Amino acid sequence: MCLLTLEKNQALTPSWIYYYCCSMSSAQPKAYVFDAYGTLFDVFSLEQSLMHHFGPKAAAINALWRQKQLAYTWLRTLMGQYRPFSEVTLHALQYACEAQAAKLAPAIRQELMQQYMQLQAFEEVPEVLGRLSAHFKLAILSNADRNMLDGAARHNGLLPYLSEILSADDIGLYKPRPEVYQMVSRGLRLELEEVVFVSANAWDVAGAAACGLRTIWLRRADNPQEKLGFKAWHVLDSLNELPV
Repeated sequence: MCLLTLEKNQALTPSWIYYYCCSMSSAQPKAYVFDAYGTLFDVFSLEQSLMHHFGPKAAAINALWRQKQLAYTWLRTLMGQYRPFSEVTLHALQYACEAQAAKLAPAIRQELMQQYMQLQAFEEVPEVLGRLSAHFKLAILSNADRNMLDGAARHNGLLPYLSEILSADDIGLYKPRPEVYQMVSRGLRLELEEVVFVSANAWDVAGAAACGLRTIWLRRADNPQEKLGFKAWHVLDSLNELPV
């Protein structure tokens, strides 16, 4: 628990609180590890392409695509039937199109999957990672295949800022299995308490917290935290609030 002592007229900003909490912690953060999709890369940035191909059905397809993509990772992990994230993403797209009675021609399928390899980063991401990389190790920890992550990071100019890209594909399990989050310690050669994990997915934050990571929930939408018994260590509304 942090006890805050403020000077007169000092602003109690989220970034200030976070920095103060870090200073009171038993181990100073040495690295930030980021989830990829929804956190660094905008999974809805394909909206224009979907609108072009599917018209008024695009929004429903886009939402269901993401919903089924996540659901299939959880179900496959429970079933013990792992398939790479690229395949899961394709199967989710196929389901979403069938559910909306939209024809997914082979050329459209190929185009959309290729674009998924180069999802657009959120606007603030390159500047924030560039600023943080001067002081901390930075890494991505994602369910995605390594080639998907490499492609998106390269497309957005993020590779120079990253010390490591960690893919669940390396162990054939998906978040929120503890084994995925434990990859952080081995990959960065740090203790878990020296790492801060940042995700815009509340279920991902709960999984990381359950594994012993300090977590930041990037609240990109106005949703409550998950009721799983593991709250975020800190909540931010923008990556710009991450202090150096």
